[in-house]
Amino acid sequence: MAGRIDIVGSSNVLNWAVAGRAKVSGYSGDGYMLLRDGEDICAVVIDGLGSGAEAHQAATIGLRAVQQRDCTSLEHMFASAHDSLRRVRGAAMAAVSVSLRTMSASWAAVGDVDGLHLRCGMPNGGLIQRSGTLGVAYDGIRVIDIALEAGDVLVLTTDGVRRSYRGAPIHGHNVQAQADTILETYGRPSDDCLALVLKVEATR
Repeated sequence: MAGRIDIVGSSNVLNWAVAGRAKVSGYSGDGYMLLRDGEDICAVVIDGLGSGAEAHQAATIGLRAVQQRDCTSLEHMFASAHDSLRRVRGAAMAAVSVSLRTMSASWAAVGDVDGLHLRCGMPNGGLIQRSGTLGVAYDGIRVIDIALEAGDVLVLTTDGVRRSYRGAPIHGHNVQAQADTILETYGRPSDDCLALVLKVEATR
């Protein structure tokens, strides 16, 4: 699945695509969401503990809580997801907030999820995770700010994607092809896996 987000008055757009695979048919514990609040865009990847129906339930509940929060406040989003998951399986989560007006992004993560910033096809920094599990043990987030340029790519993955994707070129003529390549090349068959790719592109 792929899409494009335009901001009125901006000379850039955000193209996005996701690729995912469930270990147990019909019940992926990995999920994602894209939110928009005016000029701000937020992308979230969540990984419910384990696999199967209970992991799927945890991911769904966590994303529902995130959807109800202001997407400009990562701290509020993570706290809300943590509170919502207290009575079900916990989850790991990564989120990035993007402003095309200021060409900047902020991201954070808790648990075993990953993120990579690419510029000109080369790694230009990564997501720093805080240890813990939302719904079980949560001690806040560490927000990292990024200056963006046209052509930059942000990748969010769950732990079903091997981290070795970080050191290899991500091939593909568009974001969907890139997400598919990450999943097909580095996805573990023994786990749910998901890759979300975001790319800032100039329109003129």
